[in-house]
Amino acid sequence: MVAVVRMLLHAELRQVAGEMPSPSDPAPLAPRRSSPRCRAIWQAFARNLGVLPEPVVLGSVIVAVAAGTLVVANLLAIGPAMVASRSRPASLLRSE
Repeated sequence: MVAVVRMLLHAELRQVAGEMPSPSDPAPLAPRRSSPRCRAIWQAFARNLGVLPEPVVLGSVIVAVAAGTLVVANLLAIGPAMVASRSRPASLLRSE
């Protein structure tokens, strides 16, 4: 089973490499839709593992959690940054 999946994915990758957008393409970064063959391979592989082949978490939830994490990290960093900005490095280094 694994050898068949590798063979099919390798063939798919070779096909995708031939379809790479040119630099003059107006939308080189546009998301490419997966082929039905790749989707079928992934679904068979996922079912064989005993997991769901479709995403369970919405993309908007992932983006919201990532943004919230950045906001909380920056809010927590304000205190140490203010303390560090008030200190004089020369006097701190001399005291050691």
